[in-house]
Amino acid sequence: MKNLQRITLFPYYAIRRIYHCYLQRYNPRKYAKILHRCGRELDLEHPQDLNEKINWMKFNTDTTRWSELADKYRVREYVRKCGLGDFLVRLYGVWETADEIDFSKLPESFVLKTNNASGTTLIVPNKKELDIPVIRKTLNQWLKQPYGIKSAEPHYLSIPPCIIAEELLDVTKQPIASTSLIDYKILCFDGNPTYIIVGTNRTHKDVEWS
Repeated sequence: MKNLQRITLFPYYAIRRIYHCYLQRYNPRKYAKILHRCGRELDLEHPQDLNEKINWMKFNTDTTRWSELADKYRVREYVRKCGLGDFLVRLYGVWETADEIDFSKLPESFVLKTNNASGTTLIVPNKKELDIPVIRKTLNQWLKQPYGIKSAEPHYLSIPPCIIAEELLDVTKQPIASTSLIDYKILCFDGNPTYIIVGTNRTHKDVEWS
């Protein structure tokens, strides 16, 4: 039954994919309305809620600072300028292509990531187990990925792509038990922290703090 459903629906999904690819390239505003909708298509002509206003700003305001802060390499300098450099994890290296990486100079454990996208991260707990040719190929593919087009976030397209290696943090040394690093997201309005989201075990929980 499931196979029959797949065969029956295949033309629909194929046409939808082609349509979405067209929108990504030629009508990113329309694609953003579909991709980032929350229960309904976004109204970018008369934005009302936070989601609509953020998406409206992406296409109608200067997002130069957005590109700087989304850049996983350049944002480090921004953090230093804010006087918070001590909070940065150790940086082991930065390269324009994966072919430039000298793995012999990296520690036994580290994290590799590209700076121009989301989710392009490789966690390396033991360097001896690395398949280096595969790693190089993967990273070079990520560098060429037009993430800003696929995500309808054009400010990513202004980021000069590179690869960085950073310290691998120990998940066991955290104040809350979690199988992944605890992610704290603080949403501020008019300079005031209003919502705090705590991500643990790759899930998110809303926490009320006073």
